[in-house]
Amino acid sequence: MVGRDVLLGAAAASLVMLVRDATFAVSQTPLIGYPAGFGPARFTVYLAAWTLGESMLRGFGLVLLLLVLRAVVRHDVAASLLTTLLVAASVLDQAAGPLGLRAFYAVAAALAAVALARQCGMVAAMSYAFFNLIQQRIPLTLDPDAWYFGRSAVVLLLLALIMAYAFRTSMGTRRWLPRLAFEV
Repeated sequence: MVGRDVLLGAAAASLVMLVRDATFAVSQTPLIGYPAGFGPARFTVYLAAWTLGESMLRGFGLVLLLLVLRAVVRHDVAASLLTTLLVAASVLDQAAGPLGLRAFYAVAAALAAVALARQCGMVAAMSYAFFNLIQQRIPLTLDPDAWYFGRSAVVLLLLALIMAYAFRTSMGTRRWLPRLAFEV
C-alpha cells in the first residue's frame, strides 16, 4: 500500500504540474524557477532535503485540517469542500495568468491533494506534496546543453529511483509481467 500511495502521489503531482505549466504557456509568462535552484550544487541538495521535510509537514497538515474541519462541520463532503477551498486559496499564487486561469490550477491542485488524503491517506498526501514541490523548486531539463543539466539529471534519477522502489514495493511478491505460454 505504501508503494501504491507514493506512485499515486507522484502521478497526481505530475499531472497537476502539467496544468501549472500550461497556465504559464497560455498566459505567455516566462517560467522562471525557484532562484535558489539555480545556485551552486549544494543548494540543490539543500532544496531537495528542505522539500522532503516540508512535504511531510504539508501532508500531515492537510490530513489534520481535514480531521479538524470534519469534527467542526460534522459532514464529510462539506469538510472536504472547505479544505479544498482553503488549500486552493493558499496555492493560487503558484500559477500565472489571469485569476480564472490561476483559480483553475489552484482548484485542480487542491482537489488532487484532498482526494489523495481522503482516499489513500497521509503517505499519498506527503508524496504528492514532495513531487509537486520538487518540480517547482529545482529546475529540471532534458537538454544536455543546459548548464544545469547535471544536477537536473541527478534529481530526475533520484525521482525515478523513488518511483521504481515504490513500484517494486507495491508489487510485493507478485510477478511484474505475466507468464507467456507459447503453443507450438
